[in-house]
Amino acid sequence: EVGGLGKGEQLHSALLMGDRGYAVTFRQIDPFYVLDLSDPYDPRVTGELKIPGVSTYLHSVGEHHVLGVGQDATDEGFTTGLKLSLFDVSDPTDPREVDVWTMRDANSPVEWDHRAFQMWQDTAIVPVQSWAGDFNGAILFDLEDGIVETGRVTHAKGGVPTSDCRELTLDDVPEENEFWWMIQDGYGHVQLCDAEDSGGWGSWYCDVIPMPDLQYWYGDPAIAEELAERLGTNDDDRIEMCWPDGGYEEAIQRSLVIDDTLWTMTPGTLQANELDGLDRLTTISLR
Repeated sequence: EVGGLGKGEQLHSALLMGDRGYAVTFRQIDPFYVLDLSDPYDPRVTGELKIPGVSTYLHSVGEHHVLGVGQDATDEGFTTGLKLSLFDVSDPTDPREVDVWTMRDANSPVEWDHRAFQMWQDTAIVPVQSWAGDFNGAILFDLEDGIVETGRVTHAKGGVPTSDCRELTLDDVPEENEFWWMIQDGYGHVQLCDAEDSGGWGSWYCDVIPMPDLQYWYGDPAIAEELAERLGTNDDDRIEMCWPDGGYEEAIQRSLVIDDTLWTMTPGTLQANELDGLDRLTTISLR
């Protein structure tokens, strides 16, 4: 048993490599500990490094380096975004943070799911999700000499979403009801679809309301009747209310390298990119 690691702090990650171990605790700063495990009856702390942030996942990089994936933080312990740290552990008594990569207002599923991380030769493949929606995908890093970003992969379709349904405007709906406010605020997208329309609005999430159920949605049959009359609908038609999904459908969860191809998976798609240059080869829907 090894005691006294970060008194008052929580253990966030650990890594065992032969007769050596590494551990990270966190409350305000990130103590990175090196452990001598050569005697299992008497494990000892041989080195310690205190830096801002916390590494919630550790991965060995050769014999003398460890990569940490987690959150950057202020000296007061407030997390600020994704952080990758490369530790030189060649001297177990003096671990050093030799390189850092950060993205403000972002995280990675690697922080809570180790299967999301992929290492291919000297390249780390790390899924990244921006809280502001600026980027959702995976970033490749060359770790041979520090942390060097070499490319990005995304499942984003690009362009403006399209649909075979009719977009509804403020002129189409009665004033000051839920549809009207949704269109007015520009928060979402409202459309009228018939039985032959595929519907949907890009990767957005859509609530589907059959016209016969509209009165229950409003709680007022009179408003539902007014809307149906304005639109000239029948019982086979439906209204779809669509919202952006916050990048959920573009969030990469797994990656795999086969021959010269990088495969990545999101909740909705499987995508292949050339490993050299990362040009997109194909996308397969999983829905």
